[in-house]
Amino acid sequence: MKFRVKFVHLHRIIIEHPLNMIKLPSIDTLFQASLRTVLRFKWVALLALARMIVWIWYNETPYKDEALRNELIRVSYVLFLAVPIGIAITLVSERRQWKKTITMGVWSATYTTLGIYYFFINQDPNQTDFYRFVLFLASAHLLVSFIPFWGFKEINGFWQFNKTLFLQFLTATLYSATLYIGLLIAIQTIKFLFKIEFSFEIELDLAIFIFTFFHTIFFLSKIPTQLASLEQESSYPVGLKVFTQYVLLPLEVIYLVILYAYTGKILFEWTLPDGGVAYLTLAFSIAGILALLLLYPLRENQKERWVSIYSHRFYLAICPLIVLLSIGIFRRINDYGVTENRYIVAVLALWLAAITIYFLVTRRNDIRIIPISLSILSFVVAVGPWNIFSVAQTSQFEQFER
Repeated sequence: MKFRVKFVHLHRIIIEHPLNMIKLPSIDTLFQASLRTVLRFKWVALLALARMIVWIWYNETPYKDEALRNELIRVSYVLFLAVPIGIAITLVSERRQWKKTITMGVWSATYTTLGIYYFFINQDPNQTDFYRFVLFLASAHLLVSFIPFWGFKEINGFWQFNKTLFLQFLTATLYSATLYIGLLIAIQTIKFLFKIEFSFEIELDLAIFIFTFFHTIFFLSKIPTQLASLEQESSYPVGLKVFTQYVLLPLEVIYLVILYAYTGKILFEWTLPDGGVAYLTLAFSIAGILALLLLYPLRENQKERWVSIYSHRFYLAICPLIVLLSIGIFRRINDYGVTENRYIVAVLALWLAAITIYFLVTRRNDIRIIPISLSILSFVVAVGPWNIFSVAQTSQFEQFER
């Protein structure tokens, strides 16, 4: 009888007040959230806006105006780097409660450094400029992941922060893609019904607006303000666990079996591995490390002992594969010389060996070492006399002469 009364009451709520069951954010709520984000990351928002304007300008510039297009590419490289660096500066200044003079000094130093980088880009940007830009961009994005926790022994807070960044990036991408598809259909409908032809590249301009500005603001809107409190956070998304446990890990096991079978094959035939296997092994190892990072908080959970077992066994399992990876890539280098891609794979092979030794030998298991070391490597291999471009050029000249 009580169940019937409750059901009738719930039925009345749904019929009489259907909006009570679906709490959609109001326009004012969305506006206030966006305003708070822009005020918090005001310099980053300005940089994202400038990046969007430059890319739309580039998109609308005719191909025959090559000089202007090249100039816009150079400016866009700087702006793309400035956005993640700006996020890092904002988060660190909040966390350490910098004075306004210190914050402005750091921003000034950043602008100066990026200005110097701008003048080092060729007037006609080439492949070398692009590779260097990608390496700097990777280093800058990795910087955001760990710099707010530099000097703090807050590994759980670090993980919770990066979990939020990861999930928020996926959410922002989903919203941006959905919004773009919806608006694109609306534009095509207007063109079809009203026979309107736009005098500018509206479809691509819209994509630039959504994925370079809207995506950035939406992503920033959910970044926690109190980073120190994340160390006490213990929540773990069920969806993330399901994805890692039932999708990512089974795929890892399948590829592990395949690579071990290939290792057995080359041992049986007593031949050197094909150079291309290095890329497969590297992709498998990086995906496995990603799975370990996603499962990190569950290692101390007694109900999830398999996570701790998998973590240790994984690094033991990839030891033979690191040898296979090293033989594959260095054989390729020996046969055809060093190129930018082979240089990066060789460096990553050495990095993977060092990370594996670290987690097998030490008991600290500080996962912050992964993004920190990758960020430093990404920057170091792009500058100095050992940079990938000089080494690759010298090697290819020697290969040509030989």
